[in-house]
Amino acid sequence: MDDTTKKGEEAINMPSILEATPVSFGHVLAPSKRTHVKGGLWVTFEGGEGSGKTTQLDLLERRLDEERVFIYRTKQPGGKNPLGLEVLRPTVLGSTYKEYMNPFTEMCMFFGDRAVVRFHEIYPVLDNDGVGLIDRETDSTKAYQCFARGLPLSLVDDFLRMMDPGGRKPDLTILYDGSPEELLPRAHKRNGNDAALAQESRFDDEKIEFHRKVRNGYLTLARQEPERFVVLDALQPIETLHELTYAHVLERAARKGIYQR
Repeated sequence: MDDTTKKGEEAINMPSILEATPVSFGHVLAPSKRTHVKGGLWVTFEGGEGSGKTTQLDLLERRLDEERVFIYRTKQPGGKNPLGLEVLRPTVLGSTYKEYMNPFTEMCMFFGDRAVVRFHEIYPVLDNDGVGLIDRETDSTKAYQCFARGLPLSLVDDFLRMMDPGGRKPDLTILYDGSPEELLPRAHKRNGNDAALAQESRFDDEKIEFHRKVRNGYLTLARQEPERFVVLDALQPIETLHELTYAHVLERAARKGIYQR
């Protein structure tokens, strides 16, 4: 673990989460009912390339579904809608239109996608006291397009206010942190084993300094909002990370109130 990681983690209050939470979402589940969270619970998953956040989302989604929690999982860019999956995601992540991409173009496309995902996917779930899980959100735009590409953070905040005036922030953001030198080889191996993912690897192929800036950006954001962010060492064993992820989500849900209906 390098100095950047240590500084990032030292600035964030990390309770002994495994000792402080209920056993599970389903430990008081009545037959034929689903577990809900009062006011909904919005959890975002962030991290650099190869951080393993998608794997953790897979594990968490499966476990919550088994415990009959009312959940909805999506991602940015793309979501689960045809505009995102068929147009925005392949355009902004692929290499076909790489020559036309600049930081501002990227940001505009991500916000177009974000508007669709928020209003058509995430907010309806939260309005029904569900748990919304999303792979990347506005923090990704700040880390990648601002800290790494050089756009001002105020520009992202302005876009966010125009797109979603009065919009809510995620209740919990889990950041899977690790040095690019250790994480990028995992991303490249993943892309080599999956042709579809290889078509979405434009950011993976950036120089190492770009990824260092992304990481620094994430840790800076986490220090600024320690109540919302939880920073986990992405190089821990997968099952250890899963238990920590689950515990943090459960603890945050318990704060808001868990009920069945």
